[in-house]
Amino acid sequence: TFSLVLLIEQNQEISFTFLTFHHSSEAVLFPDWAYKPAWSPGSRQVQLWHFLLELLGRGEGGAISWGGEWGEFIIRDPERLARLWGERKGKPHMNYDKLSRALRYYYNKHILHKTKGKRFTYKFNFSKLILVNYPGFPSSPHRSPISRFMFRK
Repeated sequence: TFSLVLLIEQNQEISFTFLTFHHSSEAVLFPDWAYKPAWSPGSRQVQLWHFLLELLGRGEGGAISWGGEWGEFIIRDPERLARLWGERKGKPHMNYDKLSRALRYYYNKHILHKTKGKRFTYKFNFSKLILVNYPGFPSSPHRSPISRFMFRK
């Protein structure tokens, strides 16, 4: 992985990591806090969007994987994904119906949306995800909170 540290207003420092997409020359620059693997006492518990990014970052291809357009992911095994989420949250009765309800909650926040015509396929809105979770980050169109990069492997 590639890392980058940026200084933004008020001398705040944020570390970023390139999140690459399999079978593609595209990557997204995403803040390192999005990859913290676990919550600790005193911090907020992990949210579903964060958990999904964790699995996608580790290449948990059996349950979920990147696919299709930029930012799009496919739930390969809905019940397995629900079990993993249930284990993480300490809720042994988690199922895909409950997990999908949580995913729909993100539609109104514009964090992700269902991809029309593709079963179990969703797409992250990375720019909105950054602004919701890091409101101090610059949001000017000339200083985009997320940068899309093309690079050669």
